[in-house]
Amino acid sequence: MKNNKLFIGLAVMLIILLSGCSNKNSEEIKPENDQTSETLNEANEKISVIVSEYGIDINEDNVVFTDSQGSEVTISKNPQRVIVLQNSILEIWDEAGGIVVGKVEESQDKIVENAASAEVVGGVGAPSLEKILSLEPDLVIAASSYTGQREIIPVLQQSGIEVIALDIDLLEDYYRTVRLFTAVTGREDLYESHINKVQKGVDNILAKAP
Repeated sequence: MKNNKLFIGLAVMLIILLSGCSNKNSEEIKPENDQTSETLNEANEKISVIVSEYGIDINEDNVVFTDSQGSEVTISKNPQRVIVLQNSILEIWDEAGGIVVGKVEESQDKIVENAASAEVVGGVGAPSLEKILSLEPDLVIAASSYTGQREIIPVLQQSGIEVIALDIDLLEDYYRTVRLFTAVTGREDLYESHINKVQKGVDNILAKAP
Protein backbone atom coordinates (compact mmCIF):
# COMPACT_ATOMS: atom_id res chain seq x y z
CA MET A 1 0.00 0.00 0.00
CA LYS A 2 1.14 3.48 -0.75
CA ASN A 3 1.52 4.85 2.76
CA ASN A 4 2.22 8.42 1.65
CA LYS A 5 -1.15 8.59 -0.10
CA LEU A 6 -2.79 7.19 3.00
CA PHE A 7 -1.11 9.77 5.24
CA ILE A 8 -2.17 12.64 3.00
CA GLY A 9 -5.75 11.44 2.83
CA LEU A 10 -5.98 11.06 6.60
CA ALA A 11 -4.36 14.42 7.17
CA VAL A 12 -6.85 16.15 4.89
CA MET A 13 -9.78 14.58 6.77
CA LEU A 14 -8.23 15.47 10.11
CA ILE A 15 -7.63 19.09 9.10
CA ILE A 16 -11.30 19.36 8.11
CA LEU A 17 -12.26 18.13 11.57
CA LEU A 18 -10.10 20.73 13.28
CA SER A 19 -12.28 23.84 13.26
CA GLY A 20 -10.56 27.02 12.17
CA CYS A 21 -7.39 25.39 10.91
CA SER A 22 -8.02 26.28 7.29
CA ASN A 23 -9.97 29.52 7.73
CA LYS A 24 -7.32 31.81 9.21
CA ASN A 25 -5.20 34.01 6.97
CA SER A 26 -1.82 34.24 8.62
CA GLU A 27 1.86 34.38 7.84
CA GLU A 28 3.72 31.17 7.00
CA ILE A 29 4.06 29.00 10.12
CA LYS A 30 7.42 27.46 10.82
CA PRO A 31 7.51 24.02 12.50
CA GLU A 32 9.15 25.35 15.63
CA ASN A 33 6.72 28.17 16.48
CA ASP A 34 4.08 28.11 19.23
CA GLN A 35 1.07 28.12 16.91
CA THR A 36 2.26 24.98 15.12
CA SER A 37 2.82 23.28 18.47
CA GLU A 38 -0.72 24.19 19.51
CA THR A 39 -2.08 22.83 16.22
CA LEU A 40 -0.20 19.56 16.65
CA ASN A 41 -1.41 19.24 20.23
CA GLU A 42 -4.97 19.85 19.07
CA ALA A 43 -4.54 17.19 16.38
CA ASN A 44 -3.18 14.71 18.89
CA GLU A 45 -6.05 15.43 21.29
CA LYS A 46 -8.55 14.96 18.44
CA ILE A 47 -7.02 11.59 17.56
CA SER A 48 -7.09 10.55 21.22
CA VAL A 49 -10.80 11.35 21.44
CA ILE A 50 -11.51 9.43 18.24
CA VAL A 51 -9.49 6.42 19.38
CA SER A 52 -11.27 6.25 22.74
CA GLU A 53 -14.83 6.28 21.38
CA TYR A 54 -15.10 3.02 19.46
CA GLY A 55 -17.90 1.27 21.30
CA ILE A 56 -16.15 -2.07 20.79
CA ASP A 57 -16.38 -4.72 23.52
CA ILE A 58 -13.32 -7.00 23.39
CA ASN A 59 -13.75 -10.31 25.21
CA GLU A 60 -11.54 -13.37 25.56
CA ASP A 61 -13.11 -15.28 22.65
CA ASN A 62 -15.06 -12.68 20.70
CA VAL A 63 -15.55 -9.03 19.83
CA VAL A 64 -18.92 -7.24 20.07
CA PHE A 65 -19.67 -4.02 18.17
CA THR A 66 -22.43 -2.19 16.30
CA ASP A 67 -22.09 -2.48 12.52
CA SER A 68 -22.92 0.06 9.81
CA GLN A 69 -26.50 -1.24 9.65
CA GLY A 70 -27.06 -0.49 13.34
CA SER A 71 -27.04 -4.13 14.45
CA GLU A 72 -25.07 -5.43 17.41
CA VAL A 73 -22.73 -8.09 16.07
CA THR A 74 -20.56 -10.69 17.80
CA ILE A 75 -17.48 -11.87 15.90
CA SER A 76 -15.29 -14.78 16.99
CA LYS A 77 -11.61 -13.97 17.39
CA ASN A 78 -8.93 -15.37 15.07
CA PRO A 79 -11.08 -16.48 12.10
CA GLN A 80 -9.20 -18.76 9.71
CA ARG A 81 -11.31 -18.56 6.54
CA VAL A 82 -12.09 -14.93 5.75
CA ILE A 83 -13.48 -13.31 2.61
CA VAL A 84 -13.19 -9.53 2.16
CA LEU A 85 -15.48 -7.92 -0.41
CA GLN A 86 -13.74 -4.57 -0.98
CA ASN A 87 -10.09 -3.96 -1.76
CA SER A 88 -9.66 -0.88 0.44
CA ILE A 89 -11.01 -2.88 3.37
CA LEU A 90 -8.77 -5.79 2.38
CA GLU A 91 -5.74 -3.50 2.74
CA ILE A 92 -6.75 -2.60 6.29
CA TRP A 93 -7.48 -6.24 7.16
CA ASP A 94 -4.04 -7.22 5.83
CA GLU A 95 -2.30 -4.54 7.90
CA ALA A 96 -4.18 -5.82 10.95
CA GLY A 97 -2.58 -9.24 10.49
CA GLY A 98 -5.60 -10.83 8.84
CA ILE A 99 -5.49 -13.59 6.23
CA VAL A 100 -8.06 -14.28 3.50
CA VAL A 101 -9.26 -17.17 1.36
CA GLY A 102 -11.42 -14.96 -0.85
CA LYS A 103 -11.50 -11.45 -2.30
CA VAL A 104 -13.13 -9.44 -5.08
CA GLU A 105 -11.42 -8.45 -8.32
CA GLU A 106 -8.50 -6.12 -7.64
CA SER A 107 -7.55 -2.92 -9.44
CA GLN A 108 -3.93 -2.31 -10.34
CA ASP A 109 -3.49 0.37 -7.67
CA LYS A 110 -4.87 -1.82 -4.86
CA ILE A 111 -2.90 -5.05 -5.04
CA VAL A 112 -2.49 -6.81 -1.68
CA GLU A 113 0.44 -9.17 -2.03
CA ASN A 114 -0.47 -11.29 0.98
CA ALA A 115 -3.82 -12.03 -0.65
CA ALA A 116 -2.37 -13.09 -4.01
CA SER A 117 -3.46 -16.72 -3.63
CA ALA A 118 -7.01 -15.90 -2.47
CA GLU A 119 -9.92 -16.97 -4.68
CA VAL A 120 -11.77 -14.22 -6.57
CA VAL A 121 -15.49 -14.25 -5.75
CA GLY A 122 -16.60 -11.71 -8.37
CA GLY A 123 -16.74 -7.95 -8.60
CA VAL A 124 -17.19 -5.56 -5.71
CA GLY A 125 -20.67 -4.54 -6.85
CA ALA A 126 -21.98 -8.06 -7.39
CA PRO A 127 -19.97 -10.77 -5.61
CA SER A 128 -21.04 -14.35 -6.30
CA LEU A 129 -22.97 -15.81 -3.37
CA GLU A 130 -22.43 -19.30 -4.75
CA LYS A 131 -18.66 -18.79 -4.92
CA ILE A 132 -18.55 -17.31 -1.43
CA LEU A 133 -20.46 -20.24 0.07
CA SER A 134 -18.24 -22.73 -1.77
CA LEU A 135 -15.19 -21.40 0.10
CA GLU A 136 -16.86 -22.19 3.45
CA PRO A 137 -15.81 -18.95 5.19
CA ASP A 138 -16.19 -18.41 8.91
CA LEU A 139 -16.17 -14.62 8.38
CA VAL A 140 -17.16 -12.34 5.51
CA ILE A 141 -16.26 -8.64 5.64
CA ALA A 142 -18.63 -6.63 3.45
CA ALA A 143 -18.93 -3.02 2.29
CA SER A 144 -22.51 -2.05 3.11
CA SER A 145 -22.48 0.85 0.65
CA TYR A 146 -22.96 -1.68 -2.18
CA THR A 147 -26.52 -2.92 -2.72
CA GLY A 148 -25.27 -6.22 -4.11
CA GLN A 149 -23.38 -6.87 -0.89
CA ARG A 150 -26.17 -5.78 1.45
CA GLU A 151 -28.54 -8.19 -0.27
CA ILE A 152 -26.41 -11.26 0.44
CA ILE A 153 -25.67 -10.48 4.11
CA PRO A 154 -28.89 -12.09 5.46
CA VAL A 155 -28.22 -15.25 3.43
CA LEU A 156 -24.68 -15.49 4.77
CA GLN A 157 -25.88 -15.04 8.34
CA GLN A 158 -28.62 -17.65 7.87
CA SER A 159 -25.89 -20.02 6.68
CA GLY A 160 -24.07 -19.59 9.99
CA ILE A 161 -21.39 -17.29 8.60
CA GLU A 162 -20.34 -14.29 10.69
CA VAL A 163 -20.45 -10.96 8.83
CA ILE A 164 -18.83 -7.59 9.46
CA ALA A 165 -20.64 -4.86 7.47
CA LEU A 166 -18.59 -1.67 7.16
CA ASP A 167 -19.02 1.81 5.75
CA ILE A 168 -15.79 3.82 5.94
CA ASP A 169 -16.40 7.48 5.10
CA LEU A 170 -14.71 9.47 7.86
CA LEU A 171 -11.44 9.46 9.77
CA GLU A 172 -13.30 8.12 12.80
CA ASP A 173 -14.58 5.19 10.71
CA TYR A 174 -11.04 4.38 9.62
CA TYR A 175 -9.60 4.34 13.15
CA ARG A 176 -12.55 2.33 14.43
CA THR A 177 -12.05 -0.23 11.66
CA VAL A 178 -8.35 -0.60 12.47
CA ARG A 179 -9.24 -1.13 16.13
CA LEU A 180 -11.97 -3.63 15.29
CA PHE A 181 -9.78 -5.65 12.93
CA THR A 182 -6.80 -5.85 15.28
CA ALA A 183 -9.16 -6.94 18.06
CA VAL A 184 -10.55 -9.73 15.85
CA THR A 185 -7.09 -10.88 14.73
CA GLY A 186 -5.68 -10.55 18.25
CA ARG A 187 -2.86 -8.32 16.99
CA GLU A 188 -3.03 -5.47 19.48
CA ASP A 189 0.63 -4.74 18.73
CA LEU A 190 -0.22 -3.91 15.12
CA TYR A 191 -2.94 -1.51 16.22
CA GLU A 192 -0.52 0.55 18.29
CA SER A 193 2.22 0.58 15.65
CA HIS A 194 -0.17 1.42 12.81
CA ILE A 195 -1.90 4.26 14.65
CA ASN A 196 1.47 5.70 15.68
CA LYS A 197 2.70 5.52 12.08
CA VAL A 198 -0.40 7.25 10.74
CA GLN A 199 -0.29 9.90 13.48
CA LYS A 200 3.36 10.62 12.69
CA GLY A 201 2.44 11.15 9.04
CA VAL A 202 -0.40 13.47 10.01
CA ASP A 203 1.87 15.43 12.35
CA ASN A 204 4.49 15.87 9.62
CA ILE A 205 1.92 17.22 7.18
CA LEU A 206 0.35 19.56 9.73
CA ALA A 207 3.79 20.90 10.63
CA LYS A 208 4.27 21.98 7.01
CA ALA A 209 0.76 23.33 6.49
CA PRO A 210 0.33 27.12 6.10
